[in-house]
Amino acid sequence: MSDFPILSVVIFLPFVGVLFLLFIRSEEKEAVARNCRNVALLTSVFTFLASLFLWINFKNGTADFQFVEQLKWMPEYKISYHVGLDGISLWFVMLTTLLTPIAIGVSWDAIQSRVKEYMIAFLALETMMIGMFSSLDIVLFYIFFEAVLIPMFLIIGVWGGPHRVYAAFKFFLYTLLGSVLMLLAIFAMYYATLASGQFVEAGKVVAQGPTEAIMSRVDLHPFTGQRDTGGILTARVVAHDEFYQLTELALDGQTLKVAKIAQLLFGSGPRLRHRVY
Repeated sequence: MSDFPILSVVIFLPFVGVLFLLFIRSEEKEAVARNCRNVALLTSVFTFLASLFLWINFKNGTADFQFVEQLKWMPEYKISYHVGLDGISLWFVMLTTLLTPIAIGVSWDAIQSRVKEYMIAFLALETMMIGMFSSLDIVLFYIFFEAVLIPMFLIIGVWGGPHRVYAAFKFFLYTLLGSVLMLLAIFAMYYATLASGQFVEAGKVVAQGPTEAIMSRVDLHPFTGQRDTGGILTARVVAHDEFYQLTELALDGQTLKVAKIAQLLFGSGPRLRHRVY
């Protein structure tokens, strides 16, 4: 059982639900909506139950990553599918798997238009969020982070308020443009670690090297659109105003935690990771 890729199952199980949703067909719209709601809710519940295995079998008292899985992806660039959890990212994953079925449940009757597309977007968002929180490879983290923006853009733009299109584009473009700085920071970390491409080695260099002050600031700027920055940046505020009230639960409880996990992984995380409490 120790060799079973349980973390990958938790990551991609919502995406399996997306595939099921794509094949739901019926001439009656109510039947399609009902079936899509049931499939999405069951998928999110099964994902939460699977994530409980991670929590139950997580070993305290160690700073090492657990449930680690690594597959070669682009070996010539030392880039791989590398995922794992520590005592910090575990709770971000658990939070995501817990809030997703709640968010789907509370929007059960409230969302009446394009129900199928809504459920697809939400399950896709869950996969990207869990994958991002679990990523140990810098490039893999970046891909999951950028992929999160797509379902977020659709959820805000299609099921948001009166100014949802403006809010969606502002939220999407601001975060996308800001991620260019993160990409530059990733390149700097990549070459600083001799192209290792892994968070662990990169964290050691940032925490111990002279570039700590610069890197801890540069690579966090892309996330300021999802953090409270004293009112200077309004992309998050606009998204909140136009986000559907019930599904704002996902925005507050999941996506806004992107800033915190990035801060822990890129900034103070490398220092904390080598301590056992």
